[in-house]
Amino acid sequence: MSMKVLALLLVIILSSTASVFSFTITALKRYRYSNHTDVTTVPPCCSDLIGSLTCKRLNDRDPLVFNRRCQKEADFSMIQCCNSCGLDDAPERYAKFFDANTDSEHCFDRMSPNFCAKFLNKRDFWSSSIWSCDGISANLAFRICRRTCGFCNKNLYSKDDGYYQPTPCGIAPEFIPYSKKAEMLKRYKSNSF
Repeated sequence: MSMKVLALLLVIILSSTASVFSFTITALKRYRYSNHTDVTTVPPCCSDLIGSLTCKRLNDRDPLVFNRRCQKEADFSMIQCCNSCGLDDAPERYAKFFDANTDSEHCFDRMSPNFCAKFLNKRDFWSSSIWSCDGISANLAFRICRRTCGFCNKNLYSKDDGYYQPTPCGIAPEFIPYSKKAEMLKRYKSNSF
């Protein structure tokens, strides 16, 4: 082949690669455009969805890396190894991940806007499924359509009149009114020595 043909092929390959790269960046940005913040009413469940044994082995192999992932990766910390990262600390980790609400780096949809709109509105494939943005199936929604389903709210665990207790998957999150918490603290203090 001549040098001109090779140069032309190189230009075509580079321009198509740049075009694909540009399209990919545009598509990724587009997935951040939905700004739902009030669709889900409860936080996702907190279990070790990749398995407690798997999470334990990851922690045993390298505790520093495991802890870093608990503190830096929303999916790992809130879904994959939530219980092993600390069930009681889940609300604080969640608030840290979504401190900037919809501007958080963790606020995105893994699937396309069209897919997430169908999931949100229970259309097409999702029309007869039990999966939704809310309730005990919130862990799936958090993974695939986090932004569209409204999980980018740093105050999802806490409300004006109470807070949600982190719960394992398969159990509806328990809402604890602040009045009940004050009553429990009062009882605890009166029973302590």
